[in-house]
Amino acid sequence: MSALNLKSISQTVEKYMLDEVTVRRPDPHPALDGTTLLITKTYTEIYNGKAFIVPEGTPYPTSIGGQQTSDTRFEIAIPAEAELVMPNDEITCDTSQYNPGMEGVVFIVVGQVESTFYTHRRLTCFKKQDAS
Repeated sequence: MSALNLKSISQTVEKYMLDEVTVRRPDPHPALDGTTLLITKTYTEIYNGKAFIVPEGTPYPTSIGGQQTSDTRFEIAIPAEAELVMPNDEITCDTSQYNPGMEGVVFIVVGQVESTFYTHRRLTCFKKQDAS
């Protein structure tokens, strides 16, 4: 029995990653704006690069981290070498080659789908409903 060439499979999957996304992690302590005295969320960028976004499963409503999310679950795939993405991280679709309507859409990560053949990171997400 021959061994699988997972690197070759990863390269093939990445050919389908035609979108560009940014993954940000909310910082644990919000910042105080010295001018307006408003507390604002701050973020740390985890990943910026290629991805693909597809809907998955049966839709249902949920709340994640106090945020109402859409009733459609999505899978967002990024390269295996990307930094670890955690639940409640936010993913913004920066560009989408075949669906410009996806640009600017923000998703909230609920987890990573594990697989025997680790060729890319498969992230389960919901679309964020508010602008915060």
